[in-house]
Amino acid sequence: MSEQKLDGIKIKPNNLNRVLRYVFSDDLKIEYFPIHPIKYYNLATETVDKHAKSDRAKTTALICRDSKKILETYTYADLSDLSNRFALYLKSLGVKRGDVVACLCNQGFQTAISQLGTYKIGAIFAPFSPLEQKNIVIRALNECQAKAFITQRSLWDSCEKAPGIFNKDFTVIMSGKCCKSEVPFARGFAKPARGFKAEITPSDAAVILLYSSNIDKKVLYSHQLLQSYLTSAHLVYDLDLDDTRQTVWTASEWSQIASILGIMLAGWYFGHTVETVSCFTRIE
Repeated sequence: MSEQKLDGIKIKPNNLNRVLRYVFSDDLKIEYFPIHPIKYYNLATETVDKHAKSDRAKTTALICRDSKKILETYTYADLSDLSNRFALYLKSLGVKRGDVVACLCNQGFQTAISQLGTYKIGAIFAPFSPLEQKNIVIRALNECQAKAFITQRSLWDSCEKAPGIFNKDFTVIMSGKCCKSEVPFARGFAKPARGFKAEITPSDAAVILLYSSNIDKKVLYSHQLLQSYLTSAHLVYDLDLDDTRQTVWTASEWSQIASILGIMLAGWYFGHTVETVSCFTRIE
């Protein structure tokens, strides 16, 4: 049997049945990737939360490590509960649906939980790379009018020393030693989130805000965009979607849409383990 084509993509014979099994159901409607319009969709509930309520609740969802060892692991149940708590924390700080929550953290738990909590209250997440020039971060923070800014001590100190006019009209949520005007990141997990329900968000609602390196361009992404990454997650990474032992590695920054949707959230959508190697900072 020669190579066959699926919508123009060459598929080797031994992979064809597996690809068709995951892309099409018996009645030829797309199984994981709906062809019909999706009215409501939320990046947190359709990834982490759905597995936290299933038999994959105790499956490891996130592994954070440095170059030498594993530092922290979290199950789907852990991430669901902790992001619920953090979502309530953001609400208590005055963050509302449609507000911008900015984040400047090293890749790891802080960035992951900040995203999930933001998604759950219907707010917009604006991540910045720790490698970005700090004067660019300041300009973007001024421009996006964030209600809250999640960061780490060393990264924030370098921002405050950067040149530029700085309009600090947001709450700084600090991982590390807090100054007088800041609130601790760890306080976001102090109270249980019994009865918490994530916002029911329209699929086309804005959820992620990304800036170009000189902030002259910005892009708003909607919740439903994840659906367009799911097919490539299977075809490109060759994932066996039913194998819960899969680990998806992410070394690139979680301030890029391909890393956020194509690796982290796509991995969680299918119930796999996402592992990140980074300069990880523990919660203080």
